[in-house]
Amino acid sequence: MESPTPPALTVAQCRDVDRVCLEEYGLPGAVLMENASRGCAELLAGLSDDDSPAVAIVCGKGNNGGDGFALARHLTIRGATVHLFAPFPEPPSEEDEPGEAAMNARVARRMGLPWTDWTALDEADLTNRLAEAAAGGWIVDALLGTGPSGPPRAPMDAAVWAINAARTRGAKALAVDVPTGFDADGGSPYDADCCVRADATATFVAPKTGYAATGAPQWTGEVHVVDIGAPPTAIESVR
Repeated sequence: MESPTPPALTVAQCRDVDRVCLEEYGLPGAVLMENASRGCAELLAGLSDDDSPAVAIVCGKGNNGGDGFALARHLTIRGATVHLFAPFPEPPSEEDEPGEAAMNARVARRMGLPWTDWTALDEADLTNRLAEAAAGGWIVDALLGTGPSGPPRAPMDAAVWAINAARTRGAKALAVDVPTGFDADGGSPYDADCCVRADATATFVAPKTGYAATGAPQWTGEVHVVDIGAPPTAIESVR
């Protein structure tokens, strides 16, 4: 049974859902991240014409990147050919970073997936490698999510430009939660010259309020709400 699309939430309200899940329900972030990444994998499988699509996942260092690393695992299980573009040559150790994002990076690394430190590449080289890794398939934007409140700064700006340039060579782009550089509350890019143009966005918990704005679809593509397992009462409590 397909769940109805919930009413839109602001970015702050979505963060409050995560907080309520942990503090009032004892539902940790690792569980929410696992559910989010599995839901993204199911969505991408449904959007793909190929049973084993080529997928290039461009990750950041925060939780949005953690979603990307976990997504790599779920897509690989489903038979996709995944190439990870990570923000470091090796994930931090558990002693240095015990959080769920780094945990999923370590798991993905131990799986032996193709791994490129995108921060070591210039924009042109990153564009070429993304286009090759995602030929006929998908590029996943898992760089920043709802974190920023302004346009992407270096080196994220080069990654955004490379994703958009590689997309023009035939791959489609899936944004995880929010296209990087897009103001999910205001409904427009912080800087139109530095915002991922997604063919689809897998957003979590509920649509963001800005996704209904005129002109927003040219950046978000079709928006799909991914259930992360948050109790309905937790979501209602933040409205």
